[in-house]
Amino acid sequence: MTQTNIDYKKISQVIVMMLERGDNPQLVAKKVAAYMVSQGYGGKADMLVRSLSQTMRSITGVLEVNIKSRHALTADVRSAITQLFSEKQAVTLSEQIDPSLLGGARIVAGDEVLDVSVRSRINALKQAVKT
Repeated sequence: MTQTNIDYKKISQVIVMMLERGDNPQLVAKKVAAYMVSQGYGGKADMLVRSLSQTMRSITGVLEVNIKSRHALTADVRSAITQLFSEKQAVTLSEQIDPSLLGGARIVAGDEVLDVSVRSRINALKQAVKT
């Protein structure tokens, strides 16, 4: 029988506790995945990841900023992004090259998403022309 409400915060806290006590991260991930699937939550992993990110941020005080771009970021761009988010807390950057992007970048920081990719700009222009 599956549950209808997911307590993402509680699950996140359990994950952190398991990792803090030294459990193997791969085993923790498998256990969490098995639990999510067995409870019928398989399609809701993205919400769990967000909750886990918030839990880790509250524990460490560090905001992880994930950046996808077509090309590697320059030191100046990295510095500007760090400064953008560092007013509130410490920041770590995680960069990923995504050849499917035409240009620009997609930045995810906690619950905030800043999509300045060329594709998002083209889609915005398409929407503006339709109205």
